[in-house]
Amino acid sequence: MNSMSAEAMLDNSGNFILRSLADSSILWQSFDHPTDTLLPGMNLRLSHKMHPLQQLVSWKSQHDPSPGDFSYSADPEHLLQSFTWQGSRPHRRSPVWTNHLFRMNYVGRFNSTIYMALHHAGDEVYMCFGMPTGSFVVLARMEVDYSGKVNILIWESNISKWKIMHTQPEHECNTYGYCGPYGYCDNTQIIPGCKCLDGFEPRDDKAWIAGRFSQGCRRKKALRCTHGDGFLTIPGMKVPDKFLYVRSKSFDQCTEECRRNCSCVAYAYSTMSGMDIDGDDTRCLVWTGDFIDMENCTLGGENLYVRTNRLRGNRRKINTLEIVLPAVSILLLLICVGLIWLCGLRDKQNPAFLAKEDLAMFIREGWKMVRKLL
Repeated sequence: MNSMSAEAMLDNSGNFILRSLADSSILWQSFDHPTDTLLPGMNLRLSHKMHPLQQLVSWKSQHDPSPGDFSYSADPEHLLQSFTWQGSRPHRRSPVWTNHLFRMNYVGRFNSTIYMALHHAGDEVYMCFGMPTGSFVVLARMEVDYSGKVNILIWESNISKWKIMHTQPEHECNTYGYCGPYGYCDNTQIIPGCKCLDGFEPRDDKAWIAGRFSQGCRRKKALRCTHGDGFLTIPGMKVPDKFLYVRSKSFDQCTEECRRNCSCVAYAYSTMSGMDIDGDDTRCLVWTGDFIDMENCTLGGENLYVRTNRLRGNRRKINTLEIVLPAVSILLLLICVGLIWLCGLRDKQNPAFLAKEDLAMFIREGWKMVRKLL
């Protein structure tokens, strides 16, 4: 049996490495076997043709490091978002990435920038976490804890404690699908709560009042696919899940892709500036079913374009007709009543009493009333 000389070392990044003394090749390293924590410089494998994908797995409890109920990984269908899973059920979904680099600024004793990024190496796609070259180095880590929260923590040496810089979900409202179909979590409130998109209403008012949102919202008016359909722009949104990813489209092409398809109810678009993962730096998303898991973001977010029955100009015309037609009906009714009244006076007093001037005056007064209604 051949023996192999090797050495073990713990480097400054926190990676425990078993290395061959013969050629310095790495035989084993802890960074290839993540547990509940991602460290700067450590890669989390999201996509690979040969090797299994990686995920972070929570502890079972605060004091029990055996595998728990929660895990963190990329969307298995698209490399555009990440999930925290509770078993096989989604617990928390990240915003859909609008770039391959996500920055967070940490303000403490030393200002630092922390990033999360996707990068491509051969036939593998990784997510990494760290600080830009040249920035002041602080100790940081990312973890999925036993309660299902994904935390980014900074070591505060002056108090010798880990301080949470960022956590998700922050509130129950931020958990997956909490507000139901077509409902969204409004994070601009002191205590985030559920709301319906413009043009939608709660499916069950009593349930919403009682704080049960699983039934979500519904359209006030059903969609009718016509050439006059428009799109309502809703800014600052974490866009819904269950999207279709249409590749290699400009913004205008993405809009037209949705407009010409009657089953398309919304779209969103982003140019993935920076390094593209698969040769396509465009990101056109369309939805053909219910919207699920939306939020109004206090920072960031993107435009969601939701299909409406008519363009705004057409809606104004329709609304004007809705006012004019009843008003004209009232005018005609007044003229008829006036004619009957004047005819009655003519019969009783003077046959010549009904004159053109009287009728004209009556119509003018009636028209003034109609104009007030308009």
